[in-house]
Amino acid sequence: MSVKKVPILETFSWQLPIKDKDLSTPPESPAKGDRYIVASVGSGDWTGYTYDIALCTVGGVSSEWEFVLKTEGMVCWIEDENEYYKFDGSSWSQYLGQSGPTGPTGPTGPTGSASTITGPTGPTGAVGPTGPTGADYPNDGTVNPTNLLSNGDFEEWTAGTSVAPDGFELNGVGASLAREASTIKIGTYSAALTRGGANCSMMGSSETFGAYAVGRDYTFGCWVYATVANSVRVKIYYGASTDYYVSSYHTGGSSWEWLSVTGSLTAGTRVQSYCEVISNDTTAYFDGAMLVEGASSFAFSEKPSDMLGNTLYVGKYMEYQTIALAMADASDNDTILVAEGTYAEAVVFSQDNITLKAIGSAENTIISRDNSKVVNIGAYSGCTLEGFTVNQASISANTNYAIFADSDHATDYTTIRNCIINISIDEGTYAFNGIYIEDGNAIIEGNRTFITNTNVAGIGGYGITVNRAGHTYIIRDNQVIINDSCIATTKLWQVISIIAGNAHIINNNIELYTDATGNSNMAGINNTGAECFIFGNRIKVVASSDSDAIGIRITAGTLYIMSNTIHSETSISDGRWLYNGGTAVYAVGNNIIGDGAVTVGTFYGAGNNINDALQAPNGSVASTGVGSIKMASANVADSAGFLKMAKEDGTVVFVPYFTDETP
Repeated sequence: MSVKKVPILETFSWQLPIKDKDLSTPPESPAKGDRYIVASVGSGDWTGYTYDIALCTVGGVSSEWEFVLKTEGMVCWIEDENEYYKFDGSSWSQYLGQSGPTGPTGPTGPTGSASTITGPTGPTGAVGPTGPTGADYPNDGTVNPTNLLSNGDFEEWTAGTSVAPDGFELNGVGASLAREASTIKIGTYSAALTRGGANCSMMGSSETFGAYAVGRDYTFGCWVYATVANSVRVKIYYGASTDYYVSSYHTGGSSWEWLSVTGSLTAGTRVQSYCEVISNDTTAYFDGAMLVEGASSFAFSEKPSDMLGNTLYVGKYMEYQTIALAMADASDNDTILVAEGTYAEAVVFSQDNITLKAIGSAENTIISRDNSKVVNIGAYSGCTLEGFTVNQASISANTNYAIFADSDHATDYTTIRNCIINISIDEGTYAFNGIYIEDGNAIIEGNRTFITNTNVAGIGGYGITVNRAGHTYIIRDNQVIINDSCIATTKLWQVISIIAGNAHIINNNIELYTDATGNSNMAGINNTGAECFIFGNRIKVVASSDSDAIGIRITAGTLYIMSNTIHSETSISDGRWLYNGGTAVYAVGNNIIGDGAVTVGTFYGAGNNINDALQAPNGSVASTGVGSIKMASANVADSAGFLKMAKEDGTVVFVPYFTDETP
């Protein structure tokens, strides 16, 4: 047997469940994944790991172990005792929650009357009753995360699958309750409540707390799936028939929504939760119910393992050894955390709202795949990819994107954050893309993309491409660099390409270096979409031959360019910092090397430093800069954030609207 010491998940206070805490030597034939707390004196392979958590990485008689080092504040669920234990810095002890409030001190007895004879001493006030302990009642914090419902995840149905789940009862003429295994939010089952002609509800058991509860806030929350709007809600009942608080209604649309309601027990000493279907004969599904003390609720269950149930771990010694296996088990809204390592696999997302995140450094958490999409988010909406290196060394089709997304959701965003994308191609006849967003809104931020091409036959490629009208793309704080060292005449390189949609390109470092010859569309940013806002970027395009080097290229839509540094050059000229074949370009305060070209549309420029010559506010070149102007009117011109103004000679100009003062 071998012993390795690699701390795992030691930064989490809530640890995964423990099978036993009273063993000092390893069990004879543990299963892989079993976890134990080493007793007071560890021996054998556990020697020197007193009170640490032992994780079995190889099961059977030749078991191997890793250890999670104990940390003060860790809390574990001990399976053989069905109790929580907490490490206090020196030992593990049962965790009961905070103590309840101390009872009030009894009144002081009366003082004897003044006299030459001392009056009798008044009796001592009675000692107030002891407050309830934390083991029986919620603590006095703002929010106590203890779920007061015993079966809020609706997993237990001991009376049958067509009656109420354990801890609940059905109320309503013609109504029915059933266990549901398909439409679920967490765990294995949900509760399906169907209205049959009259309003109905699923009532939780009444929780009685005595005088302690009076004046305290309680919150009931539950995941709810409904197809009909304004018919399903949750509520808290706390006394007589009219004493209750209700949540807002589910909005319908065949989706899961978290409904919650908070009420203060101004009267009564008990709390009862309700899930209701009213007004329409329909079926609603309920899952992950929480009743807690405090003014807010959380979507998790009562055990630490359930709290972490929506987080899947990938790594050599984790629950899953590949990202694909974790994706296969993932559900909507799950988070997949990936340990450092190299994962030679194509990653395909499997649900909406999945977060795939590296828990180490991006440099050391690598996804590598050739001749396919490396990371394919596909049509799933609201997904996040964060903190990985994505490597690609060869492609076999124009659709072999490094990262691809194609969600058509109207409001959700695909997020790609803090990744390193390396593409190095030396053969093939295909174009390639670092990040390609075919459809849907997207946030692309903090990424570093490096594309190197030494392939003569290739047709070029793109660093970031977005491609759908009616959607918004936020591209900020990225570094995108393309190096093309092949001399060929058929290449097209564009570092950021906005094919359609509205784009916000902010604070990026955009660089293109090419040896290709005779090409006219080499661009740092290319826009054929609707509106494109380009603020605070560093853009550099250098062609070592006679290819055109264009800083910003527009053939459609409207462009707003502010406070950028733009450098464009070729071997025979300054290059073009702007090619305008669109409708309108507004440029303010840019530092520019290169020439401009306007073939279609209109150019509004003010205060740009172009080849060391500063524009006046009316767009003309003036060595001293700003001329004498005054405010004429405050009408916004072309909704561009510019004011229509007049010089003293009456000439109308457009200047940027920074303040309400005359420049």
